[in-house]
Amino acid sequence: MNFTGMPVPRTIEPAAEEFCARHDLAAALDQAIRLAEECFPSLRSEQVLLRQDPENDEEWLSLRIVVGSSVEEALRSNEQFIQKWVESIPWPARGLIRLSCNLA
Repeated sequence: MNFTGMPVPRTIEPAAEEFCARHDLAAALDQAIRLAEECFPSLRSEQVLLRQDPENDEEWLSLRIVVGSSVEEALRSNEQFIQKWVESIPWPARGLIRLSCNLA
């Protein structure tokens, strides 16, 4: 939920769901989503996508969020997210889920 108390729209593409199951990332992804909702009070939407590096075929989940805040607020929120993310999720799961923040 965002600062208004309303649920945030979320989409998870099927390829991301399959990757999550294959790498046993359900708990880590749930934690990433909870932290995003906690750290970014102006969160407007969430999208989970599977991404791949074309140079080496490395794959990861991208938690893409849209926030309605200033750049400074988004940077503070991102720092808070990173600190809590590193404290709560062990490697290698932490490296398989990445946050991407866009301003609305």
